[in-house]
Amino acid sequence: MELHRFAERWQLDGDAQNFLRSLEPQVQEVVLRDFAPHEGTHDVAGKLHAFVKGIRRGVTLEAFIQKWNLDASTAAWIREMPEAVSEALVRDFDPKEDTQNLVGKLKGFARSILSRHAGGAGASAAAAAASAPAFAGNRRRLLDFVSRWGVEESLAYLQSLPTPVQRRR
Repeated sequence: MELHRFAERWQLDGDAQNFLRSLEPQVQEVVLRDFAPHEGTHDVAGKLHAFVKGIRRGVTLEAFIQKWNLDASTAAWIREMPEAVSEALVRDFDPKEDTQNLVGKLKGFARSILSRHAGGAGASAAAAAASAPAFAGNRRRLLDFVSRWGVEESLAYLQSLPTPVQRRR
């Protein structure tokens, strides 16, 4: 009965009502409780679909965060990613069992996805690599190194070293 009242309140058509009935129970509960488009919204069904998409993304991200037992700062970092990047991360991240630095591996993987989606722009590792004087011509090598060894957190320190130290092989 609650679904019926909700559909009447928002004047949902048959397709939108069927969509609402097809939702997972936990998503449906959030929709019934929190969905509230602005008065005068012309495409309520479209708003409903967008709202559900956001809920599902949040549920998926939270499950991923719990699965890998990520700390609060890493979880916040993932939640701030562009949707296409976080979806690819959740879908494709599969580290080896013996991975020592899971967060480093995760961040390296996410940055590689981000650089592919943004053409390199906006990825902090890519931006950092572009500004590293010793690696200006070898940006790809630096990104590969950072990703392989999970040293994203140490990148700022490495870049702060004097150029002659950075260039040592």
